[in-house]
Amino acid sequence: MAKRNRQNQAPHNAINVDVGTMDLWKAIAQQALPAKLSENEWIVLEYATAIQQASKSLAAHYPKINTICNRTETKAINIGFSIKVDRMNTPPEITGRIGYSEAFGEKFDVKVPDPNQTELPFDADDGPKGEQQELEED
Repeated sequence: MAKRNRQNQAPHNAINVDVGTMDLWKAIAQQALPAKLSENEWIVLEYATAIQQASKSLAAHYPKINTICNRTETKAINIGFSIKVDRMNTPPEITGRIGYSEAFGEKFDVKVPDPNQTELPFDADDGPKGEQQELEED
């Protein structure tokens, strides 16, 4: 993933994307936030800044995301965002990160063995422990 340089400019291989003015994002924030929070201009601006920057990041990286997704066997990709709001200074600072990768892995669902239950020599899935049962054909 490309990193910004010290002057906070877009990395050389990122695409500069216009995703609308702050007024657009403020309007979205005011609609999305609960009424009590949408009355606080600082909170509206934090939310608007976060979603604007996330949208810019997604738009800038989408050509690569699209390429990766199209080349995978499952035609799937995982995209993750993290956003940090730091209110230690005024104005607050928003730090964000996007990550993406091919969707791969293995899913498993198992029950943890009960330490109070004696292990039986028969496993319902495999037959007697250590032996595989062969199925008879009709």
